[in-house]
Amino acid sequence: MEEKNVDFVLTPAESPQNYCVVEFPLPVGAVEDILNEVRDQGIDVGKYTVVTSLETATTQNLAELEEEYVEDSSDIKRISHAELRVEAQEHKPHIRTFIILSALSAMVAAAGLLLNSAVVITGAMVLAPFLSTIVSGSVGLTIDDRSLIVDSMTHQPMGLGTAIVGAGVAGFLFRILNIIPANLYLRSIDQIHNFSTPNALIVTIAVIAGVAVALTVAADISSAFAGIAVAAAIVPSAATIGLGLVWQSPSVAFGALVLLLINVATINVVSFLTFFALGYRSEVLRYIQPGLTLSLRTTGTVVVILITILVLGFTTITTYQYVAFDQTVNHEVEEALDRPTYTELSLVEIRTENQLGLFNQEPRVTIVVASNSNHRYPALPSVLQQEIESNLEQSVQIRVQIINYRTPGVVTNSSTQANSIDQQVILGRNIILPTAETKATP
Repeated sequence: MEEKNVDFVLTPAESPQNYCVVEFPLPVGAVEDILNEVRDQGIDVGKYTVVTSLETATTQNLAELEEEYVEDSSDIKRISHAELRVEAQEHKPHIRTFIILSALSAMVAAAGLLLNSAVVITGAMVLAPFLSTIVSGSVGLTIDDRSLIVDSMTHQPMGLGTAIVGAGVAGFLFRILNIIPANLYLRSIDQIHNFSTPNALIVTIAVIAGVAVALTVAADISSAFAGIAVAAAIVPSAATIGLGLVWQSPSVAFGALVLLLINVATINVVSFLTFFALGYRSEVLRYIQPGLTLSLRTTGTVVVILITILVLGFTTITTYQYVAFDQTVNHEVEEALDRPTYTELSLVEIRTENQLGLFNQEPRVTIVVASNSNHRYPALPSVLQQEIESNLEQSVQIRVQIINYRTPGVVTNSSTQANSIDQQVILGRNIILPTAETKATP
């Protein structure tokens, strides 16, 4: 304490003997540094340490310590290990409240997905309680708190399962009451398509959410926005799984499940790594004995970490396959449309489904292009299929839709218009050119 210019008071304890209480006031940013110095002296601060808020103190060196830690603005101000546990406990809701909010948020998200409404989906994120489970897990690993780790490992699957069931119940009610058509094609809805296919953009949300969770908790600031970011990566995917099961669309449900697992694992791992980057160190390594023997408690923690790594590895590989499929398809379609034959065509949209070819179904690619001429392109589907299959080395269903449009000044007679309406070409075993519509501009 004297070397660090920390003012302190020693109070000998009457019982047990050879014990004393040490009290010292510190700025918030200095707490963890001083406790680390105490640990380095061989004192186990985990046995009995009380950290309380400091309103004011009149001591000789406190003002200098405050100036020192204020001037050192290069580091993020962070709370101590002991305060981290308090933050995790404060974020943890009652189990019944957690279950109810998980179900309600997924129900609202299911309605938003079916309505294709980003506003409604955002409302579902505000209700979602999943921030608490993420904080418990990452903080528990950081400070080696077994109770927090167990809470996280039990509450996360429970909450996600409840969300999936809640979304399924909502979808079933919407379907049986004829609010939503029973034969609805889920992937035709943009929001459902986005959250039923793993992609780098949505996984990026999970990475950002993991960093935000650790930063807001460590800096002791409001974590409301971090909670919304966590929900954005979790709730829509969980709701999509429920809808996919109700509408008996295994490719939608499986794709959303992979996306959900990768996001949950990413948030947990990234938040823990962010705590590590901020200077927090898990006590697990301190329990490793010479000869690499582990206590039962430490072994359990290591097993949890290994399970998380395995889940993250599986979902990462699967997500990579999804992303690689999409990138190959996008590249080949763009290359084909760059040919002089198709200069009058412009790409509108590319949709990919069941990229892994699961459930004995070929992957399906829907390509929408726009044309401002009356030219027909009967060879386009076969050209696209040949290019895509040659690079993917697997059979793919190709559907091409050509949308004709007119601009002012273009005159079309009735026979030309009739020929351009309801174009339909079926080529080969799996090439379909759906109906293309055109409207003459006055």
